[in-house]
Amino acid sequence: VKLDIKLRQYALKYHLPMTIGPGPNVSMDQAEKVHNQIRSGITGGLSNVWHRKNIAGETKINHLRYEEGKIISRDSQWTMTHAIGTDFNSLYPFSMGSIRVPWNPYDNGIMYMPGNLKEYSEDPARVKELFEGMFNKRYQNNDKDAKEGDVFIMTVKAHMPQEYWNEFINMPPVFRNKLIDASDPEVIGRVNADQIKRLQMKRGTERKLTCLLDTCGEFMTFGSYYMFFLIDRCHLVIDEFKEISVFHKTDCFRKFVTTFMKRRIEAMNAGNKGMEKYCKMILNSSYGFDIKNNEKYGKVKLCTFNQAMLSQSQNNWLNTRQINVELYLVTYKGKAFKCDTCIQCGYFTLDNAKFAYLQFYYGFLTKCMDMERIHAIEGDTDSLYFAVAGDPTKDVHQGFRYVVKNKGFYHKHAYEWFPDPYYGKENEKKLGGIAVENEGDFMIAIAPKNYTIGMKDNEEKAKKKMKGCSEARNKHITVQSYKDNIESKKEVYAENCGFHVKKIDGVGVVVKDVVNKVAISGIHTKMIVLENECCAPYIYGLKAKDYIVE
Repeated sequence: VKLDIKLRQYALKYHLPMTIGPGPNVSMDQAEKVHNQIRSGITGGLSNVWHRKNIAGETKINHLRYEEGKIISRDSQWTMTHAIGTDFNSLYPFSMGSIRVPWNPYDNGIMYMPGNLKEYSEDPARVKELFEGMFNKRYQNNDKDAKEGDVFIMTVKAHMPQEYWNEFINMPPVFRNKLIDASDPEVIGRVNADQIKRLQMKRGTERKLTCLLDTCGEFMTFGSYYMFFLIDRCHLVIDEFKEISVFHKTDCFRKFVTTFMKRRIEAMNAGNKGMEKYCKMILNSSYGFDIKNNEKYGKVKLCTFNQAMLSQSQNNWLNTRQINVELYLVTYKGKAFKCDTCIQCGYFTLDNAKFAYLQFYYGFLTKCMDMERIHAIEGDTDSLYFAVAGDPTKDVHQGFRYVVKNKGFYHKHAYEWFPDPYYGKENEKKLGGIAVENEGDFMIAIAPKNYTIGMKDNEEKAKKKMKGCSEARNKHITVQSYKDNIESKKEVYAENCGFHVKKIDGVGVVVKDVVNKVAISGIHTKMIVLENECCAPYIYGLKAKDYIVE
């Protein structure tokens, strides 16, 4: 007990992350509200598609515009020459590691993590007062002043003024969950509705993580740096304050992240692939999978007959199933669950990752590239794919070289993101940096986590991704399968292997089960799919009929 007290005192003194609980300025009831606020606001990494068909020499660079109450999909004069995929280096470790980077304008370039809970309020006047105090101090230019401040998680309603829609409509910056009525063609659009009807699927209201221009008239929760970015860069205006949780700042994860990243680079230089992979796995899984809601899942254990009988007398017992003559499978509701990551740290890791993702797009690309010659194709947590209209006389390995508009800005800031060849592997894998993941002269992206990219003259080696299906087990799915779905709406089925318990002669036996499922359906309800395969965001107050192709 004395050790526990000392550890708590140490954590309070140095503002280390702690589980949400009552404190000097926080009651038990308020602590529970903080937990519920953070839990309901957790959103994973964005996975989305903006343009489904992208073929070099054929596809025009396409952009959305808001004009006179309509969203118009309009082709530019530029024809795509290649597709390029960019990928963040260890995005989640960077987001939790409090690493200084030159492209972050806040807190002297550091994204701090939340430590112990300092204050909670649901009084709108107090929420506004706390927020404005931290907002006015967001541009700290030395480490001491920056670290002595606070960070927050705040729930608000906000909107983007209409005059800014066209600046952000092609990459809406609010990555949040939205309830979507997938049974209504006026909501999801005619293309999605027709495909759902053709496949005879039953779709109702779905909660999807998508990209929006604002909070769509709902209360949504944001972390400090993401909120600062949305206000400063995206002109978001807060309409109503609901609640705020204030935390002390901490950079306690920095040493862990930098140490393992250093070991990974050393292993790469030494050719030790095993150690490199080990360090990579430790880094990428360190922020904690337990921020997902595991409370709803039951616990399972294997028991003898006597143990199974005893389990059935417990209050948290759910059911028992016989596996063989001597073995039983008992399911019970857990009285508690293990959580190795403080929930506020998991939340900030995810929100900081979204801030970094958007800072690359709006803080770098849009400032130096000719965005008339680029459109986004697909994004997946830490990667972003683009169709680029570069130099048609060059090969696909030209990157963004021939679409740079502001060369002064590009040469000044390019190596803040991309690897500098002068510094070798250490700079190539730098935290907060970007690397090229894939290149090709075509990319077909049907839906999130469902795409193929490669070269037209070597389609056999194209990268293919099918959500929930093994590529090795489904060799019949080719690049042509993706094209057929786009051109003739033909769905493609795949085999998926699983296991279940089946009763044989009254005894449960675990059997292997091969299930046929739709691998490529052509349904993408996170966005409104238009007839030209452009995907448009849901905008508060507009219906699918307000989206047109020019």
